Amino acid sequence: PIAADLEGYLRDPKFDAQRVDCWARTPTLLQDLRVCLKQYEAWVGQPTLRWDRLQVPSKKTQRNASPHLPCASYYDGARVQLVAARDPELLAMWKFTCCGQ
Repeated sequence: PIAADLEGYLRDPKFDAQRVDCWARTPTLLQDLRVCLKQYEAWVGQPTLRWDRLQVPSKKTQRNASPHLPCASYYDGARVQLVAARDPELLAMWKFTCCGQ
C-alpha cells in the first residue's frame, strides 16, 4: 500500500515538489539518506538516530549488475509521450528524460 500511496501522490495534479523535504535517489542512496536524516533531526530539535548503525551497511554495499535493453526496446513514441505527460514535475526536477525526449 505504501507504493500505491506514493504513486497516487505523484499523479495528483496538485503535486508540488516544494512539499517534499528531502529526496533519496538510488545512485546516491546512502549519502542522500544521511542528509535527509540529519534534516529530520534538525527539524525535531534533538538527536534521535543511532548513527553507528547507519555506518555499518555502507561498508558492505555492492552494486548488482543491471543488464537491460535500450530504452526504445521498452517504450515506443506513444509511451514516451505518456511518461512525459504523467510525470513532468519529476522529470523536470531531476532533469530526466524518457528515452532522450
